[in-house]
Amino acid sequence: MTNHIRSHLQALVGERHPVTSPTALHQAEQYLAEQFRSFGLTVSTHGLEAFGETYHNVIATFPHAEAPQSPPLIIAAHYDTVEASPGADDNASGLAVLLEVARRLNDQRTQIPLQLIAFCLEEEDLFGSLAYVQQVRMKDQQIRGALVLECVGYASSAVGSQQVPPPGGTRRPPC
Repeated sequence: MTNHIRSHLQALVGERHPVTSPTALHQAEQYLAEQFRSFGLTVSTHGLEAFGETYHNVIATFPHAEAPQSPPLIIAAHYDTVEASPGADDNASGLAVLLEVARRLNDQRTQIPLQLIAFCLEEEDLFGSLAYVQQVRMKDQQIRGALVLECVGYASSAVGSQQVPPPGGTRRPPC
C-alpha cells in the first residue's frame, strides 16, 4: 500500500452517516474536494435534497482531454457509510483508489474526458447516483461508461468491521 493511499484511508475511515455522523460526512466531502483540487482538477458539486437537507456529490474533471466534447468516462465511489460502521472497506477503500487515480493522472493528457465522482447517500437507497443520473437524463447528456469502485479492500468478520444492515433493512449486504 502506498503512503498516499494509507494517508487517504486514515483521513476517511470513520462513520460518515447523514443521521448519526453528519459532521464527518461533510468533512469527507470537503476532504475529497480539497484533494481533487490539489491534483489540479476542476471540482464541482451536484446537490441533492434528502431528509430535509442538501447533500453533495463531488465531481472532479480532468481539464486536458484531447476530445473535450465527447462523452466522459466516469470513475466513481461513494463516501457515506451505513450507520455504526467505520466504513473502511465500504467505502474508504474505493475512495482511496479514486484519489490515487486522480493523483496519478493529474498531469496526463487523456484521449477522452474523464470525471471522478464521489457519490453521497449511496447507502441510503442509492440517492446520490440516482440523482446524478436523473440530471444527466434531463440534460440529455451522454456518458461513455462508468467504473464504480466499491469495497476494493477485503471483508472481515472481526469486531468493529461493517456488518449486514439491521433486519428488515433495504440496503444491499456489504462486500
